[in-house]
Amino acid sequence: MNVSGKVSVYKVEDKGAWVKASIRDARKDKKTDEWKGSFWNAAFFGDCAQMAKGLNDRDKIEIVRASITNEKAPNGTAYPNVSIFEFKMVEEQKTENPVDDFS
Repeated sequence: MNVSGKVSVYKVEDKGAWVKASIRDARKDKKTDEWKGSFWNAAFFGDCAQMAKGLNDRDKIEIVRASITNEKAPNGTAYPNVSIFEFKMVEEQKTENPVDDFS
């Protein structure tokens, strides 16, 4: 599945030709007024891997081109992974709602 959107980046690890990280998306539920979010395993490949090596915890990026796969670990548990091929930095804005609202 292809994916795009704004996320925060955490735990960046340089793996040489690629970069491993955790990403977090967040959204505010308009019905309950609660923030909801998910952490995802992510890997940066191709030309964007070099740029990803400069990312720091809590940096915000906009994913331009990526895919999601569901990989099984040796213990049989399946984990979703996001492979990122293109992204751009997001200028942090001081707003009441720093991420997109979803109904």
